[in-house]
Amino acid sequence: MRTTTGFPPLDHVPKVDSTVTARLKAAGGILLGKTNVPVMLADYQTDNPIFGRTYNPWNIERTPGGSSGGAAAALAAGMAPFDIGTDLSASIRIPAHFCGVCGLKPTEQRVPLTGLIPGISAPRSIRIMSCIGPMTRTVEDLALLYSIIAGPDGRDIEVQPVPVDKMPQLALKHLRVAFAPTFPGLPVALEIRGAVEELAKQLRPLCAAVEEATLPQVDFTQELPRAGVLIEGSPLRVDDQEVIYWAVSGHGTLFNYTGHPAVVLSYKLDRDGLPLGIQLVGKRWDEARLLAMAQALSEVTGPFQRPPGY
Repeated sequence: MRTTTGFPPLDHVPKVDSTVTARLKAAGGILLGKTNVPVMLADYQTDNPIFGRTYNPWNIERTPGGSSGGAAAALAAGMAPFDIGTDLSASIRIPAHFCGVCGLKPTEQRVPLTGLIPGISAPRSIRIMSCIGPMTRTVEDLALLYSIIAGPDGRDIEVQPVPVDKMPQLALKHLRVAFAPTFPGLPVALEIRGAVEELAKQLRPLCAAVEEATLPQVDFTQELPRAGVLIEGSPLRVDDQEVIYWAVSGHGTLFNYTGHPAVVLSYKLDRDGLPLGIQLVGKRWDEARLLAMAQALSEVTGPFQRPPGY
């Protein structure tokens, strides 16, 4: 199928399927097509000169996020039950948060990148941060899709031969949860911070322990641009503070550095009727337990909500 990543000079029709595509087909997946992305996947909004702009189904005056914005919008609108995204700088988790769906960024070197970039060997700085992961409307579907696409393929030599375990069953009463309403040096809207604290309050009587995490004092405003994730764009308003554009990904990109797996669950709607997502982070190589925790927490965050009119 034609591949452009929204970049007119790239008009490529692959001769073979990528590893992830081949695995989905072999498992019986019915692949409908490709969803929209920003040019070369390099933005937190989804717009390009070939296929135009993708809008958020919750409000067509708002962005679905990026780079996997088309995937999240299609899921929220009911066009497909799942999609596959890439995540170098929270590109699965931001659209999942904006559109009210679930997204998993696995541990790096978990899912083969074979076929992701046609005929080009990606720089190591990208290979060690970038990963492929599922986007769905339920945690069960995240676990199913992850179990299909993860594991070595014999071609991407950086994918580790670590067993891909099935998602266990975990009860809320056995969970020990550390929460962080914000990270040092990164701005968070008061409404989002309040949502995290509200969820922690709901979980306290239900879990074994719920404690606020003490995070290291790292100047992320210096570290993120140094790592090459600085993107051009208009400054953003976070409450009464103006911040540079790249900061929208800060809370997610940290775990592209460390390689930790992370899941986004939709939690509630904000005052504008738009979804607010919660990011859960687990141990490296332990997606199975992270997904089990997400499944248990979804009892509190609630089921998928369709945007009005869909």
